[in-house]
Amino acid sequence: MRHAATAPANDLPDPPDTDVTMPGMLKPSITRWRPGAYLRASWWMSSWLGLRALAQAGLVVALARTLGPTDYGAFVAVLAIASFFTPLAGMGVQAVVLREGSRHPGDLPRLLWSAKRVWRIGVPVFGTVACAIVLLTLRHHLGDSLGLRLAIVAMVFSEVASSSLTEIVTRRAQALRRTHAYGALQAGLVLSRVAALGLFLASRDRSLQLWLILYAASSAVYASVVARNVRRDAAGPLPGGGPAALARDGVPFAFAAFAWRLQIEFNKPVLAMLGFATVGILGVAQRVVDLAAIPLIAMQDALWPRVFSRASPPSMVLRIGLTIALLALVEGLLLYGLAPWLPRLFGSDFGAAAQVLRMLAWLPLLQLARGAGMIHLSATGHSSRLILVYALGAAFVVASTTWLVAHHGLQGAIVALYAAEVFTIALQWLVYRSPRNV
Repeated sequence: MRHAATAPANDLPDPPDTDVTMPGMLKPSITRWRPGAYLRASWWMSSWLGLRALAQAGLVVALARTLGPTDYGAFVAVLAIASFFTPLAGMGVQAVVLREGSRHPGDLPRLLWSAKRVWRIGVPVFGTVACAIVLLTLRHHLGDSLGLRLAIVAMVFSEVASSSLTEIVTRRAQALRRTHAYGALQAGLVLSRVAALGLFLASRDRSLQLWLILYAASSAVYASVVARNVRRDAAGPLPGGGPAALARDGVPFAFAAFAWRLQIEFNKPVLAMLGFATVGILGVAQRVVDLAAIPLIAMQDALWPRVFSRASPPSMVLRIGLTIALLALVEGLLLYGLAPWLPRLFGSDFGAAAQVLRMLAWLPLLQLARGAGMIHLSATGHSSRLILVYALGAAFVVASTTWLVAHHGLQGAIVALYAAEVFTIALQWLVYRSPRNV
């Protein structure tokens, strides 16, 4: 058994329990549930993510008002496609770092070493795929500017690299329950882009091309800073658990994250076929919903390491999940009531975003339910079967979004968002209830 000194400071270890671990790792220790520690972690995480939310809100408002619906919609469409490949660039190793690091903190330097090598291979592969899809999908809407296309390539590569690397490092901090480090890393990436926004607004040339270049530069600088910290902290592979083993263990999580990104972002490149202005309106409303949900996401993120370190996670997931669900309902009511103020904030060109926000107000409730289901399946030894859940979910998203947008436009895209969440939650339930050998 590992010495107690390697366990997180907020919990005391009990006898070991059985679960799926990577080769070469000992089985996890059960830690005592302390609601006070959980609530404090949620509070600090919410504070950091609140800072990030303020930065994101300022970024969205300033960009939307400066670029207008069409150019802002183009930026959102490119960013949406790039975001599909962020989890794939890391091959899901960030989730394995969190799960195994929560159980065995002493293994984190070696986990980080392997994760870095997986990331080095994944970024050029999936960054190239992302660029190809962006340029192919949006070729008829980007004009003939070579400079704009090169700016898009730079922006996509920097987004895939910086976001995937930041995710790996933040999961390490989350596994150690270092809430301040987790929040600071999450906020830092957004703040670097706020700095780029300052340069953009100070420039006389406020074109989409210049913004993409500044966005790419800020992301690259932040990624280089994070990479230096990884080099300092990482150390050798685990016995029998090198980069290949880590990547294999992360594949289900990569599929899950990829499918989730498809659920919330696939509608944007599809809507772009109808015009970038429609994408801009949906993007503004959806971003407001995402920002409002940050405190609830913080509560769910703080739950992950505690669930993974316990022998009987279902009761904890249910208890905390119900509380988060009630808060999501309250949030939905607030968003519905505040929706008419949206055009005043973003400008009259975004008048249609008010109705879109009202239609999206209840989406966080389903998204959080799906997230709780993922936590539960991962902690109860069903993580390998998440591939099936999210592969079917991704196929459903692509088919339903394509058909609904073609026939019903923007309203169809919103209906597809809800349908995808319900479909995935139903699949999670079926997987959990079915025999383990199926």
